[in-house]
Amino acid sequence: MPFGFDPLEAEKTINEVHDIVSRVYLDVTVDCLPDGRMIPLSFTWEDGREYKIGKVINMRKGHSLKIFASGFRYLCQNGQRRYYLHYDGERWYIETKK
Repeated sequence: MPFGFDPLEAEKTINEVHDIVSRVYLDVTVDCLPDGRMIPLSFTWEDGREYKIGKVINMRKGHSLKIFASGFRYLCQNGQRRYYLHYDGERWYIETKK
């Protein structure tokens, strides 16, 4: 066990993060490339508003850093705003504060 690591404190921190962050599932329009990659083009928010994705900066197989789920993580940008769009193999979502 690393010096200064307290498993009970770590579990408490993880539970606090889960209480703050939630997933918002989205309808996403994607472009499927011949090599199998998916590039998100736009998404529809819960209230029906559609947002175009200006640019996909990075996409990688990875984990949600807040909810600890695995899948694909896309770093997207609209203007100056950057955000992560996640695909878990079945559904698309964005992490938001509750």
